[in-house]
Amino acid sequence: MDTSENQQDPYREAVAYIRTHQSAGVSIDVIRQHFLQYGWSEDHIDQAIAQANAPTPAPAPVQAQPSPAPAPEHQQPEKYRVFAAIRDTVSAISHHWQRYFSLLLIGMTAYVGGFILVGLLSLPAITRGSGAISIIVLIIAGIALLAWQALTSCFLLAATSHVLAEADVSTIPSLKQAIAQAAKQAPRTALAYGLANLITFLPLVLTVFYIAYTVFANPLSIAHNGFSPLVQFGIVILDLIWVIVTSLRFILVQQVAVFEPQVPIKHTLSRSYALLRHGGQWFVVKLMLLVFVIVIIVAIATSTTLQQIQGGGGSVFSTIIFGLINFGLQGVLTLLYLNRVAVRTEP
Repeated sequence: MDTSENQQDPYREAVAYIRTHQSAGVSIDVIRQHFLQYGWSEDHIDQAIAQANAPTPAPAPVQAQPSPAPAPEHQQPEKYRVFAAIRDTVSAISHHWQRYFSLLLIGMTAYVGGFILVGLLSLPAITRGSGAISIIVLIIAGIALLAWQALTSCFLLAATSHVLAEADVSTIPSLKQAIAQAAKQAPRTALAYGLANLITFLPLVLTVFYIAYTVFANPLSIAHNGFSPLVQFGIVILDLIWVIVTSLRFILVQQVAVFEPQVPIKHTLSRSYALLRHGGQWFVVKLMLLVFVIVIIVAIATSTTLQQIQGGGGSVFSTIIFGLINFGLQGVLTLLYLNRVAVRTEP
């Protein structure tokens, strides 16, 4: 029966997909990009959108009826609250938990495998080479590990974000399609994320390097290097304020890079800021405070120090818990992105 219906109307599932997502507040541009990523032509997408938005003719009345009640007005999507976003994230993950955790396992396996491979390739040169060669190889290995970490992290975000975004649809991409799509989007997402981090932390890094240089180069003349200690302290405070402000503005850069491939990388920052205006940044502040409280509670319960959290140390249980908190945070940000797209596109 399903086969015959598909033959009669090949756009039936696409129309259902469009209507489902439009009713959830997803913009038509995001829906269009979804179909383009899976090989649909512009003409077929336009046809499916036209069918999805075509008015349904009302049946002819059999007999005279009282005047019908006025149709309900279109309800504007509501801005997310923190606990509602967390609830929807848990629901979305549980809806397709096998797909979600399979992608996590694949990404983590690639992450660990890359570290092992770089270690095996660089260890002989580091241990057997001369001092200069060992330092050069060590630097190259460190850069390679950082790049691989960024790529695998962005792969995980891209893969799991699509699962969360389509958790209410039965025809989500296969595991193979999800992996191929995430692998294609990972470099773009990593570049956007790297650009955001560069703009966010560069002033603070330059200030710290300048202060360290003046202290170690000539510690006796620290008050005569053009900036007094009080002024240097003030500059550091301003840099920290800059870090906080830009972090709040650019926190959705990765989601923009994943879901809006038509946006140039340099414009993902302004797009993230535009989506977070009028309440979005305050949502992020409350979310981060909640995450901070949860991390403190888990650290106390598992006797994990701040150094162990930053370095990935601690017990296996605490490492798993903190990893789940991180992935859960990314899931909440993905749903926040989808919600802000719906809210910001409303008139």
